Amino acid sequence: MSGMSDREKAFENKFAHDQELRFKAEARRNKLIGLWAAGLLGKADADAYAKSWPRISRKRATKTCCASCAPIFLPVASRSPMKSCAQR
Repeated sequence: MSGMSDREKAFENKFAHDQELRFKAEARRNKLIGLWAAGLLGKADADAYAKSWPRISRKRATKTCCASCAPIFLPVASRSPMKSCAQR
């Protein structure tokens, strides 16, 4: 039976590791989106703006980015990939 408990422990460790990597990847993605949006908006303190992004979900990050950047992209919305954001 120790073989089975070893397998269970290995699966739990793998799951915990995968969740940690997923969290780090999402936090990095959101921070980079925040830095990109801060650059577009001309924010003086881009790092502070971007630090507010890492803990939000993908859906909320998309909505926040679209809401923040919509005034910039609306004039070119017809040829911009942000067109879908303006419609949300």
